[in-house]
Amino acid sequence: MKKTLIILTTSLLVSSSAFAAPVFEFGLSRTKESIKIPREYNEAKLDKLSASYEAIHLAAGYEFDINSSFSVTPLLGISKGLNNEKFTDLVNVDSGIHFDAEAENERTISLGINGRYTFDNGVFASASYSYGWSKAKVTLTAQGTDVSGSIKTNINSGSYGAGVGYEFSDKLSFEVDYFKNADDSHVDSIVGLLRYSL
Repeated sequence: MKKTLIILTTSLLVSSSAFAAPVFEFGLSRTKESIKIPREYNEAKLDKLSASYEAIHLAAGYEFDINSSFSVTPLLGISKGLNNEKFTDLVNVDSGIHFDAEAENERTISLGINGRYTFDNGVFASASYSYGWSKAKVTLTAQGTDVSGSIKTNINSGSYGAGVGYEFSDKLSFEVDYFKNADDSHVDSIVGLLRYSL
């Protein structure tokens, strides 16, 4: 799916860029996910930590009008987590040591495509697919000590989304989307997006 997305996006940009309008998106999201801990570090034998966090999104692309109602928009985006998820008083079942954990979403770069069908009253329905390259970090600290360790992971995955929105004018619109991770059913997001077209 990732290769298909890249080929489709490149084809649209190369063949039809003269007929497309540049667009910019700004958004905020709330994501819930389960973070896996590597077994070699995970003496507590915890398979996952459940985390939720907010992130800010910026994206740019070209909107191609297929007809008066339907458009397709390939987008290149970047997002950054606004807060870290903290876990307190986790227990190592083998040693009895209590420790705290902190999960940080450092950044995500994404390539996506969005299809939008707009009704006569300005309301529209949208469907999206996005593939992201993410960096995350989990820090574990033993309580009452200075002993800590960090685990950095690279997460590459795709997400499907659907949403509804409203076009205030030919240039400005707002939508709310729900995304579900295509590779891990334990990751989902709610995203609010403001789009401006040149």
